[in-house]
Amino acid sequence: MLVLMRSYFLVKLALLGVFLLVFAVSLLANKVHLNIHPRIVWFYFSTAIIGLVWSFIGLLNPTHYREGVFASLKLYVLWSAAFCLLWVLFRSMPSLRVFHTSFIIAGLAIPAVNLLALYGSISGHQFVPSAIQDELAIEYGFGHGYFQASSNNVISMFLVAPYLLAMQFRKDAPNSLVVKLSLFASLAFAATSGRRALWLVIALIPCLVALLSWLTATPIKFRRLALAYSAAALIALAVLLAVPMETDTAAISGVQRALSSEDMRSQQGDYLFAAFLKSPLLGTGFGAHVYGYLGNDDWQSTYELTYLQMLLNLGLLGTALVAALFISYFRRVIVLLKGTDSAVPFCLLVAFLGLVLGASTNPYLGGFDSLCFIGLLPFLSTFKQGLSLRAANHVERPSRSRRMRYGDLIRCLGRDEDRSNPASRA
Repeated sequence: MLVLMRSYFLVKLALLGVFLLVFAVSLLANKVHLNIHPRIVWFYFSTAIIGLVWSFIGLLNPTHYREGVFASLKLYVLWSAAFCLLWVLFRSMPSLRVFHTSFIIAGLAIPAVNLLALYGSISGHQFVPSAIQDELAIEYGFGHGYFQASSNNVISMFLVAPYLLAMQFRKDAPNSLVVKLSLFASLAFAATSGRRALWLVIALIPCLVALLSWLTATPIKFRRLALAYSAAALIALAVLLAVPMETDTAAISGVQRALSSEDMRSQQGDYLFAAFLKSPLLGTGFGAHVYGYLGNDDWQSTYELTYLQMLLNLGLLGTALVAALFISYFRRVIVLLKGTDSAVPFCLLVAFLGLVLGASTNPYLGGFDSLCFIGLLPFLSTFKQGLSLRAANHVERPSRSRRMRYGDLIRCLGRDEDRSNPASRA
């Protein structure tokens, strides 16, 4: 899914179907046990209720787009049920190793596909079929005065690059050569993507790692952290000194334009906030657009400023409910990570925060692919005994009503959950 982000929807549905079939066969063969966690169910039930209520409010709004309302119902109600099932199945099996391996493969595969497409264009050999290039929207060339390589799956870099980068600062991380190669490829691809939000997220990852390390009381490599920021500062200073002051460097001027009042997002923000003030408590509901300012061509009630649009659509009440839901789950994960020696869950939380930060100026949470990875938060909150070796041998006894097995707890270095002892039935 990371490699096919925003592309090949039917292919991804087929892969999900295969995953469900394999799980069903394993369940019938008693190789895995269905493990329904209330926190996952409650998270998506709450999301579905909020989506249902504010879609109805959107229908009552005279400026709504009917297509936008139904798209919101599908995304936040129907897909919430699918996401809930998917994450329940992930939690019912040893999945941390799968996540770790998937992020490494994605960090290598996404840049490789784009590089092969570029090399094929230069050499005249078709290494990547044109149909795949069109579906992934692979583009490369000089835009805004500097070379850019982009595709739909560059969105995955908001997850992959923070995850792999966070691994470098953990003392207990499984940092193999393959992990470092994947990180190098991801950073190189991100550097040429032209995505300013991605650059900012990557620059903030060491800060996030330090903050989460303080909150969770887990050890990190502070010397490497300091060296990383020092090196970045020196490179930035060298670039500024090497470029004459009168030169209009495209990459630098692009960042300056993004921070100016003339930028599209700045203008969009003024319209969104003005529309919010007209209905501050309940908002406009889903599907409503801002009078005088339409969103993108595909869905005219969608805007780049995700959280300001959330304030517009949900109002103060709905936004407070969403914030309370996420904060409560985030606090639970922080408590579980305190004093642990498992790097993978820690880095998955960093990846989650990278996506959340990237969505602030991009409509990433309005699509199936990226919204699916929001489930990392409720997923990480399900380890009742904490993410440490102290609970590795503890077997939780399920309640009488659920009659299922618990006990998949994370081992050191994030290698995987322990599957040694099934719980006895109540």
